[in-house]
Amino acid sequence: MEAFLQPLQGLAEFEEIKKRCGANRGILNVSGCMESQKVHLMYGLSGLFPCHLILADDERNAKEIYEDYRFYDKNVYFYPAKDLLFFQADIHGNLLIRQRMRVIRALLEQEEVTVVTSIDGCMDFLMPLEKIKSSLLHFKSDSVIDLDQLKADLVDLGYERVGQVELPGQFSVRGGIVDIYCLTEENPWRIELWGDEIDSIRSFDKESQRSIEEVETLTIYPASEIILNQPRIDHGLRQMEEDYEKLIQKFKKEKKTDQQLRLKKEMNRVREELRELHMLIGVEGYLPYFYDNTECILDYFPKESLIYFDEPKHIRERADAFYLEYSESMKSRLEGGYLLPKQAHTVTDYESILYQIEKHPIISYSVISTEINDFVVSKTLFMETKSIQSYNNSFEELVKDLTK
Repeated sequence: MEAFLQPLQGLAEFEEIKKRCGANRGILNVSGCMESQKVHLMYGLSGLFPCHLILADDERNAKEIYEDYRFYDKNVYFYPAKDLLFFQADIHGNLLIRQRMRVIRALLEQEEVTVVTSIDGCMDFLMPLEKIKSSLLHFKSDSVIDLDQLKADLVDLGYERVGQVELPGQFSVRGGIVDIYCLTEENPWRIELWGDEIDSIRSFDKESQRSIEEVETLTIYPASEIILNQPRIDHGLRQMEEDYEKLIQKFKKEKKTDQQLRLKKEMNRVREELRELHMLIGVEGYLPYFYDNTECILDYFPKESLIYFDEPKHIRERADAFYLEYSESMKSRLEGGYLLPKQAHTVTDYESILYQIEKHPIISYSVISTEINDFVVSKTLFMETKSIQSYNNSFEELVKDLTK
């Protein structure tokens, strides 16, 4: 990929960006770049910091940037935003959680990581990264495991026990064989036991059941973004019951019968699923009840991370519109008895996002130079770019022009 960096080498603006972005004073604003040229410049600066977060205004633009960046670096990750207004209707199954969990794994395991997301993906609260890290399951050949404890741990991590694993997020136990289909892996893993000692760890094809690769160690990541063990469930239920009683009394006082019935029905569902099934559909919406301290994806990145803003004005507009829509929707649902009070506080506002972002070096990109009011702009640079004429798929013509 060095050939793609050569056009940037020697450019005065590029050298000044490299020199200034390490100072972490305000934001460097780069204007004049078109879409693909922005990504080219981002990749050209990738060697300055080990971790990078690229922010777009919406999901569509974030995916386009992700696909463009993959041309330069196949190891870039896409972090999708959750539909926080309709979090119980996940039409993608666990695909969204798989993508998000792979980002978390990369941040925990890799020294160099580039992630692309939309501003929506930064605004939802998450459980602390340290809690995820401490809950990982580590296996090593010849080590001893407690099979009953392993089953309980996998359930706590959100895995579903089945007769035979077929989908990510499932596990099965048959005699001395434990199959686990981790969300972060392409193929399931098989742990074979000799008594209570691990004899082998292999990945296998779910269709043919044939072994693919044998390893000495294995780390299993959660199948859910919220880890619920029994103490955590008890803690969450206590807080829910307190809010439930207060809200029910409020509805009774105001003689809102329909709201009482809706809230009672929802609370009964929550109690049943948590106590009987050890899980909860739409658990992300109840995060503040289970975890008193929460974070956002920005908190997962180390301080030595470079933040790219693609069209900061559009990001601000999108963030404000999204937060307003969310707040109005949650207020209406709360008044209608569809949810509990803390469920209306699972999203942070843009000002809090800016506070987290300002801890990092920042570079913004915009096609047209515009005023940025959210940051102190330390320097504005204009990159003059030109488009290349179409060669109509004629490689010979392209080579002829390049060799002139």
